[in-house]
Amino acid sequence: MPAPAGGQAGQTARFTGIVRDFQQRRDRSLGNTDIEEEIWHFRIERYDPSGNRLTPIPVEMTGLSFVGALSNGDHVTVEGKWREGTLRVEEVANLTTNARVRAKSYRRLRIVVAVVVITFFVIIVTIILSSVISMCSSPWPPELS
Repeated sequence: MPAPAGGQAGQTARFTGIVRDFQQRRDRSLGNTDIEEEIWHFRIERYDPSGNRLTPIPVEMTGLSFVGALSNGDHVTVEGKWREGTLRVEEVANLTTNARVRAKSYRRLRIVVAVVVITFFVIIVTIILSSVISMCSSPWPPELS
């Protein structure tokens, strides 16, 4: 399905316009039933310099929570990547309130936790392997002195 305004999947695009049909919902994230994400859907209504209405841009923001507010009628600028005909964004510049609205995904925290868990796992595996190697290299049955 082609993206509006000629956008290709994965292509970055930037639009300015008016928020319409703003909806928010909570949903369980894929792969982890314990975490709920908040999802914001809205369209950006745009006009050309002559005042003719252009194709609306469907936008989606997903995060564990959001910093800032967005409402129908707000004048915004968004930049994101096209995916399945929808512009996926992590931040919105709300020109009406002069605020940045951001999705909080705690991505950095998840990366740090993943690195710590992997490091711990590698240390445990190293200890187990060194123990097995030392047991295999010692004579059996042990010699008594």
